[in-house]
Amino acid sequence: MVQEQRIQELHGLVGNLQLEVEDKQRLQACIDAVNDKNHELTDVIAVLEEENTFLQEQISALLKEELIKDEEINAELTQYRQQLEETVSDNAALEKKYADMEQKYLDLYTKHQDSKR
Repeated sequence: MVQEQRIQELHGLVGNLQLEVEDKQRLQACIDAVNDKNHELTDVIAVLEEENTFLQEQISALLKEELIKDEEINAELTQYRQQLEETVSDNAALEKKYADMEQKYLDLYTKHQDSKR
Protein backbone atom coordinates (compact mmCIF):
# COMPACT_ATOMS: atom_id res chain seq x y z
CA MET A 1 0.00 0.00 0.00
CA VAL A 2 1.05 3.58 -0.56
CA GLN A 3 0.62 4.38 3.12
CA GLU A 4 2.90 1.59 4.20
CA GLN A 5 5.54 2.64 1.67
CA ARG A 6 5.33 6.22 2.88
CA ILE A 7 5.62 5.03 6.47
CA GLN A 8 8.72 3.03 5.56
CA GLU A 9 10.24 6.06 3.86
CA LEU A 10 9.58 8.17 6.94
CA HIS A 11 11.05 5.48 9.10
CA GLY A 12 14.20 5.46 6.97
CA LEU A 13 14.46 9.22 7.12
CA VAL A 14 14.15 9.16 10.88
CA GLY A 15 16.97 6.64 11.13
CA ASN A 16 19.22 8.62 8.78
CA LEU A 17 18.80 11.96 10.48
CA GLN A 18 21.04 12.89 13.31
CA LEU A 19 18.20 13.82 15.65
CA GLU A 20 18.34 13.79 19.33
CA VAL A 21 16.99 10.71 21.04
CA GLU A 22 13.86 12.48 22.29
CA ASP A 23 12.94 13.70 18.81
CA LYS A 24 13.54 10.20 17.38
CA GLN A 25 11.36 8.65 20.08
CA ARG A 26 8.59 11.21 19.51
CA LEU A 27 8.68 10.66 15.75
CA GLN A 28 8.82 6.90 16.21
CA ALA A 29 5.77 7.09 18.47
CA CYS A 30 3.94 9.06 15.76
CA ILE A 31 4.98 6.51 13.11
CA ASP A 32 3.85 3.64 15.34
CA ALA A 33 0.51 5.40 15.90
CA VAL A 34 0.10 5.84 12.13
CA ASN A 35 1.03 2.18 11.59
CA ASP A 36 -1.51 1.10 14.20
CA LYS A 37 -4.19 3.30 12.64
CA ASN A 38 -3.31 1.94 9.20
CA HIS A 39 -3.69 -1.68 10.40
CA GLU A 40 -6.93 -0.79 12.17
CA LEU A 41 -8.32 0.84 9.02
CA THR A 42 -7.22 -2.15 6.93
CA ASP A 43 -9.11 -4.46 9.29
CA VAL A 44 -12.20 -2.23 9.13
CA ILE A 45 -12.06 -2.21 5.33
CA ALA A 46 -11.86 -6.01 5.31
CA VAL A 47 -14.94 -6.23 7.56
CA LEU A 48 -16.82 -3.76 5.37
CA GLU A 49 -15.93 -5.74 2.25
CA GLU A 50 -17.23 -8.94 3.87
CA GLU A 51 -20.46 -7.21 4.89
CA ASN A 52 -20.80 -5.74 1.41
CA THR A 53 -20.39 -9.21 -0.14
CA PHE A 54 -22.96 -10.64 2.27
CA LEU A 55 -25.44 -7.87 1.47
CA GLN A 56 -24.92 -8.31 -2.27
CA GLU A 57 -25.66 -12.03 -1.93
CA GLN A 58 -28.79 -11.29 0.13
CA ILE A 59 -30.02 -8.73 -2.42
CA SER A 60 -29.36 -11.18 -5.24
CA ALA A 61 -31.31 -13.91 -3.44
CA LEU A 62 -34.22 -11.55 -2.78
CA LEU A 63 -34.29 -10.44 -6.41
CA LYS A 64 -34.31 -14.08 -7.56
CA GLU A 65 -37.19 -14.80 -5.17
CA GLU A 66 -39.09 -11.81 -6.47
CA LEU A 67 -38.52 -12.91 -10.05
CA ILE A 68 -39.80 -16.41 -9.27
CA LYS A 69 -42.88 -14.97 -7.54
CA ASP A 70 -43.54 -12.68 -10.50
CA GLU A 71 -43.32 -15.65 -12.86
CA GLU A 72 -45.70 -17.66 -10.67
CA ILE A 73 -48.15 -14.75 -10.52
CA ASN A 74 -47.99 -14.32 -14.29
CA ALA A 75 -48.63 -18.04 -14.77
CA GLU A 76 -51.64 -17.88 -12.44
CA LEU A 77 -52.91 -14.78 -14.20
CA THR A 78 -52.66 -16.54 -17.57
CA GLN A 79 -54.53 -19.53 -16.15
CA TYR A 80 -57.27 -17.28 -14.71
CA ARG A 81 -57.62 -15.48 -18.06
CA GLN A 82 -58.03 -18.80 -19.84
CA GLN A 83 -60.65 -19.89 -17.30
CA LEU A 84 -62.46 -16.58 -17.73
CA GLU A 85 -62.43 -16.92 -21.52
CA GLU A 86 -63.80 -20.47 -21.22
CA THR A 87 -66.51 -19.30 -18.83
CA VAL A 88 -67.47 -16.41 -21.11
CA SER A 89 -67.58 -18.82 -24.05
CA ASP A 90 -69.69 -21.32 -22.08
CA ASN A 91 -72.05 -18.52 -20.99
CA ALA A 92 -72.42 -17.33 -24.58
CA ALA A 93 -73.25 -20.88 -25.67
CA LEU A 94 -75.83 -21.21 -22.90
CA GLU A 95 -77.36 -17.83 -23.77
CA LYS A 96 -77.64 -18.90 -27.43
CA LYS A 97 -79.19 -22.21 -26.40
CA TYR A 98 -81.62 -20.35 -24.12
CA ALA A 99 -82.51 -17.90 -26.91
CA ASP A 100 -83.09 -20.80 -29.34
CA MET A 101 -85.27 -22.62 -26.81
CA GLU A 102 -87.20 -19.42 -26.10
CA GLN A 103 -87.76 -18.91 -29.83
CA LYS A 104 -88.98 -22.51 -30.22
CA TYR A 105 -91.32 -21.99 -27.29
CA LEU A 106 -92.67 -18.81 -28.82
CA ASP A 107 -93.11 -20.57 -32.17
CA LEU A 108 -94.95 -23.46 -30.50
CA TYR A 109 -97.05 -21.09 -28.44
CA THR A 110 -97.93 -19.09 -31.53
CA LYS A 111 -98.86 -22.29 -33.42
CA HIS A 112 -100.94 -23.45 -30.50
CA GLN A 113 -102.74 -20.11 -30.30
CA ASP A 114 -103.32 -20.15 -34.03
CA SER A 115 -104.72 -23.68 -33.85
CA LYS A 116 -107.25 -22.62 -31.19
CA ARG A 117 -108.68 -19.97 -33.39
